[in-house]
Amino acid sequence: MTGGLLGQDSQPPHEIRPGSGRHAIEGAAHRLEHPANPSANRFFVLPGDGSYGIQPVYIEDLADLAVEAVYSKESYIIDAVGPDSYSFKEMVQLIGKKIGAQRPIISLPPRLALLAAQFLSLFVGDVILTPEEVDGLMANLLLSKQPARGKTAFKDWLETNKATIGTQYASELKRHYA
Repeated sequence: MTGGLLGQDSQPPHEIRPGSGRHAIEGAAHRLEHPANPSANRFFVLPGDGSYGIQPVYIEDLADLAVEAVYSKESYIIDAVGPDSYSFKEMVQLIGKKIGAQRPIISLPPRLALLAAQFLSLFVGDVILTPEEVDGLMANLLLSKQPARGKTAFKDWLETNKATIGTQYASELKRHYA
């Protein structure tokens, strides 16, 4: 997210690089645990060993950062990440434990995991995982060296929302193109 107010040259440029927002985490959790996913209630496939990092950010925290940027007189680039940092495998395990849906975790080479996800995508009529997402995960792009800007802890959000995670399928295609 970049820029200031349109048409105002006096507004300095800003860039807010979101980590993994609420919709990404919530959508992934819904897709992974929903019965429409052929692997739901059976297993969870991790690209690689799952050691790559992630710092989920709550969508309202991201919106607050965008509002602050509009009114700021300074130019800056920030990573919008939440206060919690996990390996992807830790986050998958936490979600499974919290919602009572712990699954065996199968680690596959990243491209094989992507191929498996693309195959499963045919059955659900959706995009489960993209090459760009795999590359971003492997490159630790969802982990920041900057201080956390988001205030909402993922574990707290998960505790509050655990009753609804996995109860409704969250289609990436419908969310973006319907």
